[in-house]
Amino acid sequence: MLGSSPQDLRAELQVRNLERAGVVRSAAMKMVGHKTESIYRRYSIVDAKVLEEAAVKLAALQATEVAETRKAATE
Repeated sequence: MLGSSPQDLRAELQVRNLERAGVVRSAAMKMVGHKTESIYRRYSIVDAKVLEEAAVKLAALQATEVAETRKAATE
């Protein structure tokens, strides 16, 4: 964690919760008052659990797309 000050901890927690909730980055930036991508990214810390969840979601999406393509090809 950044966490060098209470403000850093608060901003990091806000950004992390918005990202976990699936809020679009542009909306999240407006909600927390970050005017630039660089400031937003400063507080957007990605941990191993988030990366693992993203990989699972991507694999599920790809499996669904493959199944739909195969189904459409046999119809």
